[in-house]
Amino acid sequence: MYHIAINKLRVNIKSLNAEMVFNRNEAKRMLQHKHGKDYVGYLESHLDIKVKPEVRLAYLALGYVKDKPYRTVENTTRHPVNANKLYDKIKRFKFVRLEDVVDWLGR
Repeated sequence: MYHIAINKLRVNIKSLNAEMVFNRNEAKRMLQHKHGKDYVGYLESHLDIKVKPEVRLAYLALGYVKDKPYRTVENTTRHPVNANKLYDKIKRFKFVRLEDVVDWLGR
């Protein structure tokens, strides 16, 4: 079970990174079009609002499943982690309590 959870999280991270690369390439391509700037703005906001936070949660979930300390996974941060979203991500792969996730983030 442990290895399956790690592999699923790695696949999730790779697919999110592929989405980021695709969106960046699409944004570069759309800048050459006459009306592409609006679409580029949408792509950039989608990356900032949806994809990047999801990648961060996936990396944190992978660190939790691997039993790494929080500060090893994420040394510095500008925004606090939403413990409920991280808990929802982790519980798909490993049995965990919300209190354990909050304790892990506090260390």
